[in-house]
Amino acid sequence: MNEKIQRNEPANGKNCEAKDGAPLYIIGAGGNAREMAETVAAINRQAAGPRYHLRGYFDDDPAKRGTDLNGVPVLGDTDDFLKKYAEEKPAAIISIADTKIRRRLISRLEGAVCWPTLIHPQAIVSEYAEIGCGCIIQPFAWVGPNARLGDHVQLNISAAIGHDAHLANYVSVMIHVSVSGAVHLEEGVFIASGATLVPGIRVGENATIGAGAVVTRDIPGDVTAFGNPCRVIRAAFQP
Repeated sequence: MNEKIQRNEPANGKNCEAKDGAPLYIIGAGGNAREMAETVAAINRQAAGPRYHLRGYFDDDPAKRGTDLNGVPVLGDTDDFLKKYAEEKPAAIISIADTKIRRRLISRLEGAVCWPTLIHPQAIVSEYAEIGCGCIIQPFAWVGPNARLGDHVQLNISAAIGHDAHLANYVSVMIHVSVSGAVHLEEGVFIASGATLVPGIRVGENATIGAGAVVTRDIPGDVTAFGNPCRVIRAAFQP
């Protein structure tokens, strides 16, 4: 029996359903953050009243402190965020596409924020899909029936996730990627722009799939792979 779309309990922090006009902060202040701000604006335009009030960005690059992104200020770094807002536990989203950095930031902010899932009004998500907390689904993305997304998954513009696919926590799927039915992406996988993954394959934890790759067989964890057909090029860098 099919189950309609549901929200998971989060792995870190807590999920939240924001009240109208709730303050929202974006962690990270780069190009991806500006795209996420556009998604927030689109959600607000569609809502009966302002859904979120984007109050500012936080970024650990000291050069960005005191600047603004399209009129919204960069208020400080992650330490500043924790000092100012940890008691409030406000809504926040992580704009960092790099899965390892995103996972570290989420772990650091554990318990200090709640994690809304933002779905752009022009994305299509099956009512039978399962979506975790802190996910970002950008315009023209598609999530098929019975697909499952873990926590803090990012789907960029026009990313397609087929039926019965499973994306574990912290996965990033970039622009114009096609993830076919029943594909399994383990935790922390990064799929670069324009890649295609054929049905039923598995990509191991923390693997990176390069831009334009055509993945026709399983890829192990902790490697970088690209090409057509996709081949393992090197072990992933371990800091």
